Amino acid sequence: MNLTFRRLGVTELLPRYIFAESLFVRRRVLEVGAVSATGGASAEFLVSRGARLVVACDDDLTAVEAAQGRAGSERLRFRPAVFDDLPPGGFDLVLVADLAPYVRAPALLAQLAEQVSGTGVLVGGVRNPAGLALAQLMEPDGDGAPPTYGQVLDAFAAHFPHVETATQSPLLGYQLAFERSEGLQVDGSLAGAGEAAYYVVLASRERLRAVDPTWVQLPPAPLAFTGGRLDEASTRAREWEERARRLKSALGEAREELAQAKNDLEATHGGLSARGRTPPGRRPRPRFAERPRFTPWCRTSWPPASAGWSRSCSWPPIGLPRPSGDWRRAPRNRRPRGSRSGSSRPACSRPRNRCGSSGRGARRCSASWTTPGPS
Repeated sequence: MNLTFRRLGVTELLPRYIFAESLFVRRRVLEVGAVSATGGASAEFLVSRGARLVVACDDDLTAVEAAQGRAGSERLRFRPAVFDDLPPGGFDLVLVADLAPYVRAPALLAQLAEQVSGTGVLVGGVRNPAGLALAQLMEPDGDGAPPTYGQVLDAFAAHFPHVETATQSPLLGYQLAFERSEGLQVDGSLAGAGEAAYYVVLASRERLRAVDPTWVQLPPAPLAFTGGRLDEASTRAREWEERARRLKSALGEAREELAQAKNDLEATHGGLSARGRTPPGRRPRPRFAERPRFTPWCRTSWPPASAGWSRSCSWPPIGLPRPSGDWRRAPRNRRPRGSRSGSSRPACSRPRNRCGSSGRGARRCSASWTTPGPS
């Protein structure tokens, strides 16, 4: 992307630097948060305009390393935005690209204020969303709302007794002049009343001297190439609006059809109920969905020594829990071996003539065999 009309790019920051040029000539300058947006060009501009020493800080380490390798020198250094190892009061001017993160974090603002010398000045800008900025021609503003004008003043009042506020507004027009004309007359009657794009805060511990208003002329060439982008954006916006309108209309029709289908279904169910018929889909399910299993549960009891083994079997209905106690599932398809030799615990089968109902649909059978008891 062209850095000329990028958010917090050269077109946004360099006019502030020109406005505050009398504050940084032959002085030590700390620039904060502008390396990633300008690629280090704003710090180079400060050096070219007479700053004695410029230290540019940014959270983007990749941009810092690239700028240091390209433009680093004895008078210009690029480093991460960490101020712990910097001596307090070591800079005559601190330039902050965006004050919003520091207004939201008072601890960071306190660290930044410590870098300003006793006679130094802190200059920073904060976006006014009610005003139009030139960077909006290339990219929209972020989603987060910036701090208000009152919040900015309250945050700076805790560290600086003197706080002044200037406005930064875009200008669009023509310059009419002879080649050897002197002076400049600015007529804003055609522009109308508008909001400022940025508020520029100048804070210090001593009273500031007056700074003259400044009109900064920008190159118009990049604006000529934004026309196509504006047309594309406008076309896409119209297409999305038309598509949203069609989808909204189709959604409304689908909702109406669904409501009509529900009404017809309720009317059908009501008619069937009045005739004593069960509506389709509401038939009661059988209690037991599978055939009963005829594998019995058997219990073995130990009779007195004179008697033999005794075992009773039961076929419980499907769905009942397993019987507790010493009930065991009997082997299937096995006949009782009775008193055969070597048989001490005969298996249980299903006697045909000894079965009866034991309640709740269960079939209960009993069988007993006489076997020699334990000696």
